[in-house]
Amino acid sequence: MRNAGETTTPRAAVRLLGQCLRAQWKHVLPAIAGGAVFQLSSVIFPLCVEKAIDQGINAGDQAATLRWALAIVGAAALLVAGLALMQWQITVAAVSASNGLRAGLLDHGLRMDRRGLARFGRGDLATRGTRDVDFVHHWLAGFASMVTGLGGFAVILVLIGRLDGLLALVGLATVPALVALNIVLPQRFSAANNRLAAAHGARADSVEELLSASVAVRGIGGFGPLLDRHAEHSRTVAEETVATAKAAANWAATGPFVPGLATAAGLLAGGWAAID
Repeated sequence: MRNAGETTTPRAAVRLLGQCLRAQWKHVLPAIAGGAVFQLSSVIFPLCVEKAIDQGINAGDQAATLRWALAIVGAAALLVAGLALMQWQITVAAVSASNGLRAGLLDHGLRMDRRGLARFGRGDLATRGTRDVDFVHHWLAGFASMVTGLGGFAVILVLIGRLDGLLALVGLATVPALVALNIVLPQRFSAANNRLAAAHGARADSVEELLSASVAVRGIGGFGPLLDRHAEHSRTVAEETVATAKAAANWAATGPFVPGLATAAGLLAGGWAAID
């Protein structure tokens, strides 16, 4: 546990996430396997449609059309089964990991003496057990999709390269931009989120002060400053919430923009090649 107001270093955060993955490997590995089946089926599906059109419909071959229609049904079934397996197993892993973190945090807090607990505010401890753990949960829930998505991207690039090397180069050109975005934008979001977590902790402490000290200080005129302190912390929470939402929105909006540019460039390159 860290002191109130302290932020987690990137190395410590990576170490914690790695520990969660290792502890839940029995669920993470099946989730990755299911994601791999989903990605592979996503690639096979349009290829089956292409074959059904070229070898069946365009050629007027009913038998070939039937065969490829059945293949399309099989690919769709595999796609759904792989997605269901991935979501089921990774959800179990994320829930188990987050529950374990909360239990470990509570156990550690109960074992600390009064002097050790004095380093933390009650709001800070509540934030560790709610928002911080929830972020670990969300990251772990998307881990299998991220890993298999990268694999699917590589397979698609290989298939595109077999059709046209220029189109593959256009796809590869997006990788440095995506890597840069996924380095800069998460850092901005993490900084904003750390400030928001500290603001939530400070406001929770001010609420605890209001509840515990209201009777004692009301008669001597001390209730007003407590209310003012709570109002100030609430304003800070509102400001940091907006700042965090802006960082998250920029991250979510900019991510699809680069693949969109790549699609436009690919259409231009492929369109010119087709016209030629």
